[in-house]
Amino acid sequence: MPTPIPVQPPTPLLAALLLCDNAVMDRRTGRKSLLGLFDRLSGERFPLVIPCAIFAQFSDAQGRYTLEVRLVDRRTNQTVLSIPVPPRVEVPDRLKRCEILIDIPAFTLPAPGSYEVRLLANRQILGSTALDATLAGAVAPQQEAA
Repeated sequence: MPTPIPVQPPTPLLAALLLCDNAVMDRRTGRKSLLGLFDRLSGERFPLVIPCAIFAQFSDAQGRYTLEVRLVDRRTNQTVLSIPVPPRVEVPDRLKRCEILIDIPAFTLPAPGSYEVRLLANRQILGSTALDATLAGAVAPQQEAA
C-alpha cells in the first residue's frame, strides 16, 4: 500500500493584526475586547520591556498551525525577538474566520527605532504591523497624510 502524501494546510489570509495593552474574551459570547491599542511606544530607557497582547484574525485556514510572533528591525530586516505561540491552533472550517488573542507578558524592544511585528503560521509570514519606539521626550517623525 502506498504511503499517503502529507497535505500541507493552506496558508491563511491575515485580515487583522493589532497590538494592545490587554485583551479579554467574554466567555459567554466569545467577543473580544482590545484595550489600549497602539502602534508606537515611548520609554525612559531601553531595552523597553512591556506586557502586551496581540489580536489576529485570519481566514482561509484549515488544519493545524504552529504560530510565531517575530519582532523585526525595519532598518536591518534582522529578527530581534521571536516568540513561539503555544499551543498549536486547530482550524476545522476553512470558510470561517479564526480569531486569536496572544498574551505576551514581556515584550522587549531593544532600542528606539522602527520595528515590524510579524505573525507566522507554520513558518510562513501571514502579515505584519508597524511599531515605532522612541526615547521619552524625543520628537517622533510625523506621518504624511495619504
